[in-house]
Amino acid sequence: MLEKRPEDITLDDIERLVTLSQPEDYQLDYKVSLNLQDREAKKEFLRDVTSLANTYGGYLIIGIEEEEGVPTGNIPGLIVNNLDAFKLDIENVIRDSIEPRLFAHTIRAFELNPSSYVIAIHISKSWNPPHRPKTDQFYARGSAGKFQLSVEQLRRVFTQGAETLERTRRFFRERIYSIHSGDGPVQMSASTLKVILHVAPLASFEGRVNLPVGRQLLDSLETQMRPFTDPNGWNPGYNADGLIWAFQRTEQGLTTGFYTQLLRNGIFEGAENCCIRAASPAYGVQKIIPATYIERETCKAVARYLWALQHLKIEPPVIVSLCLAGIRGYSIQNSMRFLTQPEPLTVDPLLLPEVTIEDFSGVASSEASLAVQINIALKLKAAFDTLWQAFGFEGSVNYSDQSWNPRE
Repeated sequence: MLEKRPEDITLDDIERLVTLSQPEDYQLDYKVSLNLQDREAKKEFLRDVTSLANTYGGYLIIGIEEEEGVPTGNIPGLIVNNLDAFKLDIENVIRDSIEPRLFAHTIRAFELNPSSYVIAIHISKSWNPPHRPKTDQFYARGSAGKFQLSVEQLRRVFTQGAETLERTRRFFRERIYSIHSGDGPVQMSASTLKVILHVAPLASFEGRVNLPVGRQLLDSLETQMRPFTDPNGWNPGYNADGLIWAFQRTEQGLTTGFYTQLLRNGIFEGAENCCIRAASPAYGVQKIIPATYIERETCKAVARYLWALQHLKIEPPVIVSLCLAGIRGYSIQNSMRFLTQPEPLTVDPLLLPEVTIEDFSGVASSEASLAVQINIALKLKAAFDTLWQAFGFEGSVNYSDQSWNPRE
């Protein structure tokens, strides 16, 4: 059962754990009951949840009778009169009573008989441990169950979280360098501006994702996936890194391309060097950055990539990274009518701040409606503001009244 995704487990899986007398361990904890109105029971529940998040993640199964961590064979279930309200109570307790907040968890309920359920709560391994119940200590899990972390153990947990984030940044830098130097999956002329987007689940950097690249995976995504921006046509296919949706052309010695790459570890990479074509050259400026166009296309691509991750059942959190390579010497386009003068930049490529997306609600969509684009733009505000600030603006001109309204 522990190898299955939370959405795929069944009551048969849980009953098999009981039949086999599967003991509690690093990733498994049993409870016969749960009363969140009882202070001590609530505290114990929060310790169980945080100990899973601080270690490897796993399941907390409620409604199973156990002795010293081993199922007795009895599954009394939990009497629940209003299942939706009970699940909401669990959500609220996890959200409001743990620091830092935990987002990645799944609650499943399996009916034994009317009003009696087994509740399985899946807690993902945290990307920013350690967590603790508010006003309580830090806990992790061992083979015999949860234990309180010592100062030295806490130090190691903090270090592990920082190392994971550093691995993501190192990966982004290496991929950006390869694309900009001409070694990416689609050839792009070195002299052109390149917009490079990464949408990377933290699970990908912990060895927890290995996609089965093949026709079945391609067919499940083909009608919804496309290159980073949306050219008139593209070709889906395979390469050494995974799946790719790409378009490329050469005109007057200039090679331009669009692509979306899905790596085997679940990371999405999108890039293009054609965005300068979206701005009219009639104003006499050769090198311009259509920033509003970039914001809009980035939001659409992020929505599609998050939809695909959700479809593939790859859990958040997800890191979004946006970069402009070959940017030196460019102006920024305020709208289709106004251009600013070039401002000297001290860095090239321009790496915008990474953004963490904690859950997929309201932001994962294959259609990328305007409402979804706005939700994503609000999450990416720090990145878009930085792009405009690099050219002397206070921030992106497309935000107002706590919303995002892209200027044409």
